[in-house]
Amino acid sequence: MIQKRFPADTDLKKEITFLKDPKIDAELYAYLQSLSFPDEGVTVVAKIDLPPQATMATKIGVKSTKTLRAHLQYLMDTGYVEDHGDHYVLPNIEEIYLLLPLETI
Repeated sequence: MIQKRFPADTDLKKEITFLKDPKIDAELYAYLQSLSFPDEGVTVVAKIDLPPQATMATKIGVKSTKTLRAHLQYLMDTGYVEDHGDHYVLPNIEEIYLLLPLETI
């Protein structure tokens, strides 16, 4: 069974975590995780594997491609997604992660 990891740190002493930040689009992160694969110890999403932005927006339930880009930019600004040119990296930036089956995503 394929499992994907999701940030799950609930430390109340930390100002911002994935679960505590209402601006984070968890559906977009889950979608990226569903397309990800391991590569030399990091989680990678090849940009070539991503559908057109309009399709992605519909799949994750946002109204426009502009909103999709803003949500992706916020994930990058907070460090949960890194842009590496032809691919994105989903780094391990929290201490605690939950493993969820791909089918759940």
